[in-house]
Amino acid sequence: MDLGLVLEDDVFHFHRERNKVASEEPYTAKLCHPLWFDDIDLSGLSSTEAQTVLKYRGDVAYHNSRYEAALRMYQQCQDHLQANNVSMRRGVEEDKARCYLRLGQLENAISCARNVSEMAFNFEQVTDALQLFLDIYQTADMPSSTANFG
Repeated sequence: MDLGLVLEDDVFHFHRERNKVASEEPYTAKLCHPLWFDDIDLSGLSSTEAQTVLKYRGDVAYHNSRYEAALRMYQQCQDHLQANNVSMRRGVEEDKARCYLRLGQLENAISCARNVSEMAFNFEQVTDALQLFLDIYQTADMPSSTANFG
């Protein structure tokens, strides 16, 4: 059955000429000094930039065993988070749980761990949440039979 359709071969042999960039200078990455985010004034930053800076500051404080300062940074970071940024919210909530754990505030750590668990949508996220619960219960020397994971 002939439908009378004909393909134009010219459509398939068309080669587009690419415009060359006027300047062929190589890309040079921006170099930042260590702890560049400590010197930044948050008032001039967008909400997204502020949350990133606060997260970095919290991570450094946690690494330096300044858990209360890290917790403050993570809480401020959470204040800047948009509702749809679930990935960052889950990460910051886990960071807060680990700070509470180091500070001996087990109920707060468990509460944060429950929040992390509720935001887990795939196998890796569920595994991370369960590992967080395990870390909390092992640190508290609680028997696993008393564990309530959610």
